[in-house]
Order: sequence, then structure tokens, then C-alpha cells
Amino acid sequence: MKSYFFITKDPRILEKSSDTYKRHKLYFEKNENINNYLVILKKKNIEKHILLNSTNDLNISEVIFGYYNFFKKIILDKNLYKIINQDISFILLPILIIKIFKKFKILAQIHGELYNVKWIFMNFINPIKFIYINVLIFFLDEIRVVNDKTKKILKKLFINKKIYNIPVPIIHKFSNSKSNINYTNIVFITEFIKIKNYQGIEVLLEKINKSELIINNVNIFGDGKFFQNFKDYILNKKYKFNVNFHGFKNLDIIEKYLKNSFFLINLSKSESYSRTIVESFNCDLPVLSFKSTGPNELVQAECLVNFAEYDSIINKLLFYSKNKHEYLLIKKQINDFKNSYSPMKIVKNWSKVIYQ
Repeated sequence: MKSYFFITKDPRILEKSSDTYKRHKLYFEKNENINNYLVILKKKNIEKHILLNSTNDLNISEVIFGYYNFFKKIILDKNLYKIINQDISFILLPILIIKIFKKFKILAQIHGELYNVKWIFMNFINPIKFIYINVLIFFLDEIRVVNDKTKKILKKLFINKKIYNIPVPIIHKFSNSKSNINYTNIVFITEFIKIKNYQGIEVLLEKINKSELIINNVNIFGDGKFFQNFKDYILNKKYKFNVNFHGFKNLDIIEKYLKNSFFLINLSKSESYSRTIVESFNCDLPVLSFKSTGPNELVQAECLVNFAEYDSIINKLLFYSKNKHEYLLIKKQINDFKNSYSPMKIVKNWSKVIYQ
């Protein structure tokens, strides 16, 4: 019986209410003859917060905590067939060293930002990461990416390497209710963990306020350490529209807003793949986004603008508010996307990659 090790830092994989758990349940449920080992690479005390009976539902034979126990298991397991790492990281180096003495496959995910020049020079340590990851790729058996552009780059650099383009599926079941176009509502979804994540929202709010746009509500979803400060700061300002801060909310709540808005606006500087954009499209809501590796493949070209060109976003909002026919055309294009990114189609491809 083959053993598969899934390396993750995300404890939500054992929380039944989470999308992470639901996704992995779909990956694992039809593979009863395989031992699935889940590795949580976090502190020991995280065990207290995890429902270990979830392992039965996910067909996981054992949950391993900590680096020491993980490497001990790798060395002793005689049936180890594949290690699946959710993200390429420094933990791969000792795994590759052990691989020299044992035969097993390694599948790792690589984020598209790696081959973005802006990302490389965004942080002084990024060039080192770039070199390190590219060296490791030589020794990986299989690579998973989430967009086609990264796959094409890797195919050119690493001939004959097994590379898969499979994004993360959206497991949430959206309701059958139709979307209602509301030209006066727009939506932002972000994490308030870095100042750059919300600076763009402030700039855009100021520009909307000075424009001739008729906007009644700006709905902002997300949480993080800077959330409350930013909320208080914005609510002290006077705009001609309402700014509604919702904090973190599950998709069943956000869905109602996505189905009753004009646009979702994505201001991320660098992204390999955006679940937020996919969720918006599943609600038939068009997206305006800065150009970035992932959004470039997900969003229609006419809805993309260069980074920090906030005036271009305002101009597009104005254009589509005045040209309803053009707006309906970009909404119609979303249906083609929904067929290509259906949850079950992606889950099926995921399962093939894991267990082949």
C-alpha cells in the first residue's frame, strides 16, 4: 500500500466547516486503498485546536506534527511513494537530501510571482529565493502551477519536467439566484495585513468622490491587523457615498453583495491566481484589476489596467456606467470562464495529479 505525504501549514484542512477541508475531502474520498499522511508543520500546541476525528473523513491514516516527527517518518516509511508540498519552501532541501537514499516522488507548487521581474526586486531577499527555487526545480519530479503563463515559462526552462496547471477550486455552492446589476455599488475584497493592501483603496475612494460617478455604496470585505485603524480613518472622512466595512465574512454572505453590484475592484500588485476574482465571476460580476500574472489570464483585457493607474479605473467605471450594452457584453464573457473553471473539473484534475 502506497504512502502519500501531504505537507501543509494550514490547520483548516482538519476543520470540517472550512473550504480547505472540503476540497481535500473531494481529492481523497475515492482513494480508499492509499495511506494519506497529512503533515502540519506548526507548533505542537496546535493539536489542541484540531478535531482529529476529521482524519477518518479524509482517509488520513496519521497526522504528524513538527519537523522532527516528519523527517523521522520519511526515513522509516518503507512504502513512501510521493510527497506533495503545498508550497515550495526551504523544507524541500532536507527532503531532497533524504530522496538521494530513498526512491519517492516530490510534487511541489510554485507561485507565478517567481517569474515576475517586479516580484524579484520587490524585496532584497527575493533574488536569493528566485535562485534557490530554480535550483530546487531541477530535483523535483513534478511541479504544479496555477496559471498557464508560468507553465509556459517552466516548460521552456525545464524541458521534460512534469508541469501541471491546476488552480485551486472554489468549493462554495453558489445559489441559483440571478445577479442583479446595480450600477451604484462596487466591492473590494482584501487582507489588511500590509499597508500596500489598502493604500490603493484610499486613493480610489478619493478619486471616486471627485469624479462624476454615481456611486451609493462601496462594500469592503477583509480583515487583518490594520483593518480597524483603516476603518476608523476612512469613516472619519466625508464622501458622497457610503463606505461599508464588513470585516471577514463567509462566501454565503459576500455572494449577496457580489450579485448586486457593478464591479469588483482588485488592487493586488502581484498575484499568481486570485480566488476572489473566480468567486466574483461565479456570481456573474465583472472585475476591474491591475495587471498581474494571475489576473492577466482570468480577467478580460479591456478590464485590466497597469499597476497604480487609478485614473484608468475611474475612466472604465465611467465608460461602463454610460455604455450599458458594452457592460452586458463583458458580463456575457464570464459564462465561458465559468465552464472552464468549474469546481468538479478542477477537483478531477487535482486527483489525477496526486495519485498518478
